[in-house]
Amino acid sequence: MVGELFIVFLIAAASLPDDPETGRDLNKFYSGNRLYFWGLIALFQAGYTVLGIYFAGGLLSRAPAYWRIAFIGQMSLQIVVPLILMMLRSRVVHYVGIAVLFATAAWHYAPYSIN
Repeated sequence: MVGELFIVFLIAAASLPDDPETGRDLNKFYSGNRLYFWGLIALFQAGYTVLGIYFAGGLLSRAPAYWRIAFIGQMSLQIVVPLILMMLRSRVVHYVGIAVLFATAAWHYAPYSIN
C-alpha cells in the first residue's frame, strides 16, 4: 500500500515540468512525458486492482454475477485505457480516454454512499 502512495507521488511529480522557465510549453512537455506519465497511471491501476482483489476477493466470490463482471470490466478498463494513451499521440484519443477513465471511476464508486 505504501508503494501505491509512492506511485501517486511520482504521478504528481510527472504531471508538470520542474522548471517553470523552460517548461512553458505544456503541450511539448506532455508529448515528451506521456509514456512515463501514463505508464505510472497504468502501474497504479494495476496495483489498485491487485489490492482490490486482495481485500474484496471474498466478497466478490459471493457476489452476484453482475458485480463480478462489472468489477472485471471496471478494473480492465482502468488498466487498458492508460496503456492505449501511452501508445497513441492523438489528442482526441487522449480526451476520450480521460473521459472514459472518469466515467469508469464514477461507475465503480456509484453504489457507495455515506448514508
